Amino acid sequence: MRNLLLLSIVAITTSFVVSVTAFSRCEPTGSDQFECNSFEPNPDPDGIQQNANNNGVQVHVLDDGNIDTNNFSAITVGNGPNHIEVMNATVIGLSRAINVGTNSDVIIIQNAHLEGEGAVFFLDAGDDNLTITDSTIITTVGGVTIPVGDGNDTAVITGSNIISGPGISRSFTGGPGMEDLTIMHSTITNTSADATVSLGVDDDKVFVSHSTITNITDDFPLIGAAGNDLLTIGTAAVIPGGIDCDGDMSVGFDTLIFAMEVPASQIEALTEQIENLPTPEGSITINNIFYEYRNCDVIEADLGIAEPIPALSTWGLFAMAVLLGIAGLLIATTRRRNAVS
Repeated sequence: MRNLLLLSIVAITTSFVVSVTAFSRCEPTGSDQFECNSFEPNPDPDGIQQNANNNGVQVHVLDDGNIDTNNFSAITVGNGPNHIEVMNATVIGLSRAINVGTNSDVIIIQNAHLEGEGAVFFLDAGDDNLTITDSTIITTVGGVTIPVGDGNDTAVITGSNIISGPGISRSFTGGPGMEDLTIMHSTITNTSADATVSLGVDDDKVFVSHSTITNITDDFPLIGAAGNDLLTIGTAAVIPGGIDCDGDMSVGFDTLIFAMEVPASQIEALTEQIENLPTPEGSITINNIFYEYRNCDVIEADLGIAEPIPALSTWGLFAMAVLLGIAGLLIATTRRRNAVS
């Protein structure tokens, strides 16, 4: 009887512990600190729902610490400064993947997959810093994939794929404050006819290189707004449809800089051609890529010299063939000597 009672207690306790552990895989690890790991349930259906409960929260989503919520954001925290990292994991929220409050927040996404309906990120007022590296960011229903609020925000997108839509949507849109956006080795695609990347009402900066920014109509996917905007187009930047330096024709002084690398033989002629481009609108072809622009006040050239791909001359190929022949002869001679001995 005593053994039976003991077994019953153990069974009930074990069941309770398992149920508590299974309730949520994203758990607090300290004061205002949360960690999502790969334990069951995976994906976690609850995520992190702090709302305004905690300010200055640290969130670490570890490898395979996946989240998939049904009717709310996957990660919601209150006013910052918050610090959120998602590494090698999938985070899906029905409304948003990551929702932060006011103040300055740091969000780092690396080798991850994030999805949301109305938006993937929602960055409220504050000087926010967003870094997306080698990741896929998808808005499944019309909205803005990355909207930033008031404040001077910085966003760096590298080696990533940003997809927005369908419906009326944008991939990135700035708010009041100075935005600094860098896009490198990435593809930014909008499946609607709306702008793909649009800036806010203050002095903003955009740098694009080795990337493609497009929408389904190829109709000016990169658009500036009020304020003195600086748009820099680097090497292998493909923007079908063109660049609109001031989409709403508001007051502002907008500068378009062509800063790609070109062959040394072309740099002088291209620099002169760029400096003589008409404003406010016109077009130019550089490195076989066609660029169209409008509503730009100043066009500048900041071209660099592309490093030539090393190539062997005829004599170089002949010398290499002789060296390979000598090496083959030596190997064959050595093998014969070893066989005789």
